[in-house]
Amino acid sequence: MPVITKHNILDIKNVVFGEGTPKICLPIVDTTKKGIIDTLDSYKDLDYDVVEIRLDFYEGLKEGHLTDVLEEIKKHTDKLVLGTIRTVSEGGEGELTSLEYIHCIKEICDAHVDLVDIELSQGYESVMELVQYAHKKGVHVIMSVHHFDETPSREDMQETLEKMEILGADLPKLAVMPESKEDLLTLLEATLYSSQRLGKPIITMSMGKLGRLSRMMGEYFGSCMTFATAKDASAPGQVPLDDLKKVLEVLHD
Repeated sequence: MPVITKHNILDIKNVVFGEGTPKICLPIVDTTKKGIIDTLDSYKDLDYDVVEIRLDFYEGLKEGHLTDVLEEIKKHTDKLVLGTIRTVSEGGEGELTSLEYIHCIKEICDAHVDLVDIELSQGYESVMELVQYAHKKGVHVIMSVHHFDETPSREDMQETLEKMEILGADLPKLAVMPESKEDLLTLLEATLYSSQRLGKPIITMSMGKLGRLSRMMGEYFGSCMTFATAKDASAPGQVPLDDLKKVLEVLHD
């Protein structure tokens, strides 16, 4: 049995983060509303917990209709909906100014999605404004940091996760890129340490082929959600849904 006993959990519509097997999130990276809905409809018989709508791929990102689009998308699923705009600096497609980013995130929150991703790199002032806005709308916050070219030190990763909790994250999220097996171990050590000391469930992952193990071991080391693929991957190293579920079930037994 897993060795982690989480002292804090987050329950969103009976999906409990920080308890049991890591919750599974499937990303959608289609560029049109029709494409997003078609993909979402194709997921209807799959067993997962959260659908992430990667709006940085959406062709109408800057047109001011994100609220309407997301409200329509929500009609096609009973899964938790996570709205994300991943900016270029964090490995995504969103080429936005700071003001545009703030406006778009608020549009996502206006749709009353279940979760919104807010990038820590936007700066403390913007982040605090957006966290307050999201919580006012009843939207839970995943606060994220991505390192696509390195794995920071264990101490730096622990400090980053703690900082995100202090800034109001409901689910602090950290993704890093390993260059060695030692980097993978460093990420897992930081996850274990932080999951036992922070007051919120956390999400961590080591990316790429070398980091795949981290996407499967969350129940042991303290990461409460993992990202899988059923169509197109949104980040390097994501594991196909069926394969991931088999591994999670074996580890949980």
